[in-house]
Amino acid sequence: GCLFMNASTEFPDRNHPIHQTARQHGENVQAELTRLATAAGASDADGLARQLMLLVTGAIAARHAGGDPEAAMLAKQTAELLVERACAGQRAGTR
Repeated sequence: GCLFMNASTEFPDRNHPIHQTARQHGENVQAELTRLATAAGASDADGLARQLMLLVTGAIAARHAGGDPEAAMLAKQTAELLVERACAGQRAGTR
């Protein structure tokens, strides 16, 4: 699984330094996804980043807790659809 997801679960007190570090890691990843979504021309970069974070964490949980060996591939396919939809206006404007 994800070290940071595991840490936040094992230290659920939001004030605990380990939990705070795990949360900060998630915020850093989401900020990078927002940056990438903005650069790609997403109409709602923050919303797309939140959707992609949900896919990432869901895929990790589905693979490790649920044993789904295709979780990453399914998440990738879904992410491609989300990015395509979020950036459709950008592509239409360049044609």
